[in-house]
Parts: sequence; structure tokens; C-alpha cells
Amino acid sequence: MMGRCLMVSRIAGLILCLTLAISGPTAGQPVQGMPPNPGFEHGLDGWTVIAPEGAAVAQPAPGAVGQAALSLRDGWVLAEPAQAAGWLRLSLRARPAHPDTAGRLMAALLASDQDGPEAQFALPASEVGEGWHQVVAELLAPPADAVRLALGVDGPEGWLIDEVVLEALERGEAPPPEDAPVVPPPLEEGWEPDGLLDALERRLGTSRELLLYVGRLEVALPARVTARRGERGAMRVTATNRGTEAKELTISVSGPQGLFVPDRTVSIRPSGTTVFDASLQCLRVGELTVRVTCRCGGEEGSAPVRLEVAPAYPAAGMCWLSGPPSDAALRAAGALAAHLHALRIPTDGAAGGLPLPGDLTRVALLGPPWSQEALQGAATALAGCADFLALHRLRGEAGPDRPAELTRELHDALQHAGVGVHALGPPFDLTAAAPPTIDGESLFVTAELAGKIAAPSLRLPALHAAAVGRVTVDEHERAVAQPCWSALSAATRLEDVASALRSQARLPLFFPELCATGTGSPEVDALVLARTLTSCVYQGATGYAPAARPSDCPPGADAFCPLDDDGRPRGVVADAYRELARELAAAVPLVVLRQTPQIGTADTAAVGFRPFMRADEGLLALWNNTGATIDLIFEVRTQPLDLHTVAIGPGGVRRSYLGAFHFSDDAIALNRPVVFVSLEPAQFKLLSMQLAHPHAAWLDSVELKPEIPRSEAKHREFFDEWERRRIDR
Repeated sequence: MMGRCLMVSRIAGLILCLTLAISGPTAGQPVQGMPPNPGFEHGLDGWTVIAPEGAAVAQPAPGAVGQAALSLRDGWVLAEPAQAAGWLRLSLRARPAHPDTAGRLMAALLASDQDGPEAQFALPASEVGEGWHQVVAELLAPPADAVRLALGVDGPEGWLIDEVVLEALERGEAPPPEDAPVVPPPLEEGWEPDGLLDALERRLGTSRELLLYVGRLEVALPARVTARRGERGAMRVTATNRGTEAKELTISVSGPQGLFVPDRTVSIRPSGTTVFDASLQCLRVGELTVRVTCRCGGEEGSAPVRLEVAPAYPAAGMCWLSGPPSDAALRAAGALAAHLHALRIPTDGAAGGLPLPGDLTRVALLGPPWSQEALQGAATALAGCADFLALHRLRGEAGPDRPAELTRELHDALQHAGVGVHALGPPFDLTAAAPPTIDGESLFVTAELAGKIAAPSLRLPALHAAAVGRVTVDEHERAVAQPCWSALSAATRLEDVASALRSQARLPLFFPELCATGTGSPEVDALVLARTLTSCVYQGATGYAPAARPSDCPPGADAFCPLDDDGRPRGVVADAYRELARELAAAVPLVVLRQTPQIGTADTAAVGFRPFMRADEGLLALWNNTGATIDLIFEVRTQPLDLHTVAIGPGGVRRSYLGAFHFSDDAIALNRPVVFVSLEPAQFKLLSMQLAHPHAAWLDSVELKPEIPRSEAKHREFFDEWERRRIDR
């Protein structure tokens, strides 16, 4: 069984229990009035039945506790509404009638005015076995004045249910990672040094390099570096060590807002030269000067390096539909690494320009009127202050009668202006079905516009998600894919839409106005945002742009907004947006070659994953659809040099950084070049690593962590075998 296969070992379970006792979620007071009649000693008083006649019976026979139990099959029972919020701990005693054939035991928390229950939690009978068992699941209550608990069974073979308890769950603050990145404070905007600071200049033909002498090392840096937005390993460093002992060199890079470079320490071999590519990740376009500081043996020296950053896609963006952003909001957006900004303006008001700085990717969303004259005027007026133009209608607003013809006219007007501004397609609304689809008329319009637009705009419906945390049976975790997470995977699975569009035109995609209703937990909202953005980028997005502020969203769908209406960052959602903007910038999706139904791209997989590349980096997004901690390995076909990890989930947003990667003793004991990663229940992780020899087949497989052989690690055999089977030479 999948659940049993994914169970952690007894030792790992003991460690987990100790960890939870220190910082994990703890149950609090029972929710008052929920559920009434928890042991069904008074029949079905306090419960509403949604099931065929006779499918729900308060059976007057010895239950797990007391003299009665609920017998339920092929239906639901709903408790009376009560006030509850946040994470709740559902505990009940359950017994399947036939462990091999009974359906799933299900549960959900729903708003009191919701039409009917949809399974939030589910447990197959095969994961329980014979007899009575204690089943516990962490459920997130929807944001509502009152909620109802629903219990269900989805098969004709019944379950007995008894002793239902619902308690408030207190989540302790997650401890910070031990290897949190160290990032220098930013320099003031427009920083320029006097001279070369501590560096000497050396000319090599027509180029020049800067030399620093620290700790008896000679460190050579390029005086000028060219990179694409978001890419990391752009600065070639040459360190010469004439001593007989290895030395540790720390590279620290500081610059104005838009630069993200954690300090990195590299071992410099003795009596020789070590060459490596240091990080210079910048999320803004243009030229700037950064200060590179080298430290070794208690000494340090700094040099100014000129950095030129060219555009790259996908770009992280924001949509401003209710009016232009204030200067403070733009600064806040810049601090969150948002570089693409889509601003709605009326076409006949375009003469006022687009009030956005020129170092941003600027998208003008042209509201009505859409006459040929108005579009030509807008193309002329916005030619110098926008990079993309598109016809735009608000959700629910009538669009243009001739979208293809008007968009072609917009394209022709831009071509006539001759300033390199591109047209985007008008927004195509996807269905709210799972998976979403695109209608035939929109496909036809896309085909008509092939060669005229840079990308079609795909507008997802406002997403809605429920959440499940840890799930246990008799205090043992069960790694079963939960329906709420499978539903989220289906709602954001865009492969069919992308395939349909690309059958008409080979174009990248643009995802504007991403929005979602709140789950009741900002941490879970951040998790849903992470999975949504990853799904968009995996389809080859040229950009993505959540609604910037609540006022830019449909009512009640502001869960993805990184800023509030005053332009201030919105806590953990803003944190998740910033980290994803850094990690997904310039990412190129890769085909998943090796997967299984349990670990792969299926909606019902226990673990979902998506691989990417970015210049010399490999990126891997992973998420846990179950209620258990899952330990994984992924095998690589080239040596990682460092490792960034962004973790997003019910515990919040955490980033860690390992500046010098080495295969672990466990990898050597397995005699496989694997990286170990652990996913907590419902957690998302995005790992990015600089590769010694980057290539598109850098990822071999993602698997469950196997048992580690209890033998001495044979380092020489491991590295000989690794060298023999490397495919990147």
C-alpha cells in the first residue's frame, strides 16, 4: 500500500514526535458545541443526513466508547454549525466493515451556507485494517462566521464512527533554518565608489580585471559582468593560493535594491588556482555598480564591479487595475523582486502616459474605448513608456466585438511607430473546471493572431483551496494523497490549455490577474500561491502577475495580493512572492522523463515535482500532497556546487543556503549521487543549485528515501563510480 510504503521508520517517527513536542502543533480546547452528540448516544440528534435512506444509522450496539456508534455508507452527515476558526484537530474512532472493500472515510469543514460537502480529508479502508482505530486529521476551517463538520463515506461498504472530537490547534512558530543565508545590507541607490577601493587593475588585451590580495591569496575579478535578469553564476572568480595549505575564501556582494547574493565560502586548493563562478543575481534590468568583498584569514578587501543586466523571462509581476501605484507601493514591489507591472488605463487616456520607471517591464492594459483611432493614438502615446500593450476588460465586463481584428490593428500601429513595443493578446478566461480549459473561440482568436502578439493572456478563475495537515492512524502517519491537495493540483494543471494553444501558435503564455479566495491561513495562502506560480512557469510563461492590492481583485479574492491597499507588504504571502520571484526568474521548464503515479505530475500523486534549468543552475520544485512527513532522494547527473532551499507551507516561509555542497555519507553509502530532502505534510520546497557541468538532463529521478546500508562509507569507490558513469563530460 502507498501509505505503508511511505511511512517513516520507527526511529524517524520518534524523532518527529520529539520535534513536535518542542515546536509543532498542539491540540487545545474542544470547539464548543461541535460536534453535538459526539458519541451518537442520542441517535442522530444534532446531525443532518445527506445519504440514501438507511445509509446513516446511529447503531445501538457497543461502539468504540459507549453503547452506540454511527454506521455510515455512501453519503454524509453534517453537524450543526458552530463558531470555529484556524486549524482544528479532528479525532474520531473508526472501523471499516470490510477493510479490503470498504470505501474511503472522509471529512470536511465547510461554511454554514455552503451547498454541500466536498472531501477535504480522505482515508482508504486499506490504510486502517480490522477493528477500531484512532484516526486524527488536522483540518483548516474556512473563513466564515460559522462552520460545519461533515463526515462521509464514498462506498457502499460502511464504516462505524464513534467518539468524534474537534479541538483548536495551536501551531508553534517554526524554528529558523540552521543554514539561513547571510545577505549584506543594500547600498544606497546609485552607489558609485571613488576609485577601485582596495583593488588593483590589470589589463588583459582589450579587457581588464581587478586584483585583490587577502590572506595570502590573489583573487582576480572581472571589472565588468553581463548577465540576464535572475541568473546567478555570472562572475568568474580566479583565486591563486601559493601556500601549501587550503584556504577558505568568502565572497560577499552588496548593491542597491534588486540584488540578492548570499555570502558564499569556497575552499581554495593549495599550491594552485581555483576557478569558480560566483553569484551576482539581480532582479532589475540596467546597469549598476556592486561592491565585491573578499575575506580570508582575517583580512578583507573590496572591489567595484560594473554589472549590466539584460531582460529575461519569465518575469514576476503585479497587476494594478484600480489605479496607478504610489511611489511607496512601487518601492515595496521592487523590494519583493517584482519587475513586470501591468497597469490598466482607458485607451483614450493613454496620452497621459504610463507612470512607471523605465527600468521595469511595463504593460499597458487598454480599457475601452477600442476604436481603431483610439488604438492608434494609444500606440503612439505609449510608444516610449511601455514595453507591451494589450486590449483589456475587467472580469465580468464585455470585451471587444472584434478582439482579433482590433489586436491586429494595435500590432500594426505599434509596428508603424517602430519603437520595439509588442502587443499581447486580450485576456482569455479559463473555465473553473478541474483541470481548466479554454473555449474554442479563444483558440480561434489565438490562431488568427499568430505572429502578431508576443503571448496570449490566460486568466485563471479565482482559485479556492482547502487544507489538510498531519494525518495519523493510531499515532502513525499515513502518507495518502489528500483530496484537497489533489483538487488544487487539478485546478492549476494547465498542460491541456497550453497544448491546445500551441497547436495553434508556438507562443509563450502570460498569466495576469492571478487571485484566490483566502483559506483562513496566510501561510496556506502562500503555499497555494507557490504551487500556482510554479504551475504557470512550468508552462513556459513569459510572465505572471497576481493582482497587486485587494482593490485590484474581485471581491473576496485577495489571498494572493502581495501588497495591501496602502502599498505595504502583506506578511507571509509577500515573503513567499519575493522568494518565488527570485527562484523562478528566467527558469526554463524541463520534460519529466522518469516518474511514477505516486511521485510525479499526476493530480493524485503523493508527491508532485517539476524540474527547471536556469543558465548553470538546476531547479526542482516539490510538494507534499499527504498528511505525513516524506523523505525523498533525487539523483543528479552532474555535481551540484551549492544549494538554495525555499520551504513554504503551514509553518510559514523559510529559506536556507548551503554555499559548498558535498554528497553526504548516506549518498556515499548508497553509492549513488543523490540529494536528500524531507517534506513536511502539505509543504512545498523549491531547490536551486549551481551545477558543475550544467545540461538539460541534470535530474535523473525523484524517489522515496531507501534504507541506508549499515556499512562504512567507501568514498573512493563512490567517486570512482561517479566519474565512470557521469554523462555530462
